[in-house]
Amino acid sequence: MTDADPFNDPITEVDLALYAEGLLSPERFARVDQFLRDHPQLAQYAALWSCEEPVSENAGQVPPLPPKNHRTDDAAEIHAEPHTVQAEPHTVHKGPTPPMVHLPRLRRWQPAAAMAWKLTAAAAVVAIGGVSLWGIADARAIESTLSQTEEILLTDNPELSPQVRNSRIALEKLGGSIWLSQENSLRRDRLLASIYVTQAKLELGHQNQTSFIESDSTFPPLELCNQAINLVKPHSVTDDDARQVLVDAYQLRGQIHYLFGTLLRSPEQRTAGVNQKSLAADSLVSALEILPADNNDSAQRLQLGSLLFKTLHKGGLAGQLADKSGEMIPAQTILISRIQTVFPDLAGNTPADQFSLEQIHQFVDDLGGLLMKLPVSTAAETVAMMDLCNSCGLRQSNGRGTTEESVATFSKGLQLAETIAAVEDGAVYLLAHGRLLGNMADAYRNINQLDQEISWRRQALTVFRKATQRYRTEELFLELGWVTSTQLIAEYRWKQRHPEQAGNVKELLGALRQISNDLASLNGYQLGAAYDELIYAIHAEDKQDFNLGRGAAEIAAALEAWSALPPDLEFRIIAFDLWIAILEDFQGNAYFQQLPEFQQVREMLADIKPAE
Repeated sequence: MTDADPFNDPITEVDLALYAEGLLSPERFARVDQFLRDHPQLAQYAALWSCEEPVSENAGQVPPLPPKNHRTDDAAEIHAEPHTVQAEPHTVHKGPTPPMVHLPRLRRWQPAAAMAWKLTAAAAVVAIGGVSLWGIADARAIESTLSQTEEILLTDNPELSPQVRNSRIALEKLGGSIWLSQENSLRRDRLLASIYVTQAKLELGHQNQTSFIESDSTFPPLELCNQAINLVKPHSVTDDDARQVLVDAYQLRGQIHYLFGTLLRSPEQRTAGVNQKSLAADSLVSALEILPADNNDSAQRLQLGSLLFKTLHKGGLAGQLADKSGEMIPAQTILISRIQTVFPDLAGNTPADQFSLEQIHQFVDDLGGLLMKLPVSTAAETVAMMDLCNSCGLRQSNGRGTTEESVATFSKGLQLAETIAAVEDGAVYLLAHGRLLGNMADAYRNINQLDQEISWRRQALTVFRKATQRYRTEELFLELGWVTSTQLIAEYRWKQRHPEQAGNVKELLGALRQISNDLASLNGYQLGAAYDELIYAIHAEDKQDFNLGRGAAEIAAALEAWSALPPDLEFRIIAFDLWIAILEDFQGNAYFQQLPEFQQVREMLADIKPAE
């Protein structure tokens, strides 16, 4: 069977319907367009397909609707042979070709009116076996729209296809079609929801999320996810494909809420940020709860589990969520029992609302340990495990383990990265790889191995610079800001110790100013307020403008908080050792030298005696 010739095939009523809908291929569109130029009396027939007002002298004389048994099932109509549309001999156009017909586009009218216009057109052209020609055309147009959309979504990177937008518009219009069967209604909802998720992924890389901090519910990718969820949720109980689309929508919504949580880090935004992470955890648990059985041990389960663990590690159980009545209650009360249902190995006897802080920490640790045991075979699973190694290693280095354990975990992730480096170079891979390198640098910073810290972070900086040149996502740029900021502090410390060496402080400071709008905000870089003060001290010294500094109050607050920890706690010991070294390296900073509170911080640190 050979492909049809778009220039020689006869024009059918299906072609006219698809022409008006804008769903023909460029070659077939040109063929139909020329046909309508040659036979202008049929242009009105095609225009009626999408026109809100009939173009007719007898616009108000609509024939009555046919009896109910006049309609046939669209599935049967789809398989009917197409009927060639012939121009009536006595009306063949003579003379110059008229201008191209510009048809009204992308409008939807009420079903009763739509049927009336179609019957008017059918009466003007032909009726076949007592069945409106428009019914056959509509059913075939529905099938064509659905099939084309399925093909588009199966291509590589469908979000980049220019046809996605047209398919979305066509599917949205189909929602009002009287020819849409129950089966195709489900199919339409599922495909439209898939397009919403696809477009949300694309827009997430182009929308400035920081502009929506005060109105996150209006963030376009989040709105698209919610639309997708509302479309397929009613079908998810009985349809596995709809359930999978729902999982994808929940997963992306969880990712978006998590990103909002990382942006809301200032003291006055902290509560809102934690609540966003609780919303993220809620969406991710919802995805895990409905993950189709045949996808239960897939890369997606590992991806969802990894992001859930990271969200809980960042405080996802500490926020507030609405219960079924709409009342805001502690997130742990809602989430812990649901997580235990998804991961039965975490089940225990303590009611969720009675978990102590230590029990919550242990619960999160146990989830990470459980996920780290999952098998890895595919590239997607490998990237998901790399991301999990990031979060687990970071948690270990922040007090839930030892530095040696965190280095071992980061090393495992980097080894996994090497196994797929030759075949994987996407944004998600680069994000996970760069984070592993940056977090490894942090692990060496915590034990005061400045040379190792700088070496690892330079590798991270290389990865993130490469990533942001290829992929314009806000998350990647935030990570570039994080690694640039921390490398600036490290290189500044090295320069203070080795003034004879040239160093890269000027270059790094210039790069940071460029990506942060001249340090207007470091929000989203996840440095911590104490480290922010170090950055602004370097900035003020370089500009020779001490008004640009931010003081040292956050450094003092951090030291006071650590001093309240048990003296023999390893995290406390590491923190004090690190900051003794940092403040010694910054004592020559011109801004800090003229700041009385900086000297007070140094004196306070000297008075605190960390346990040996």
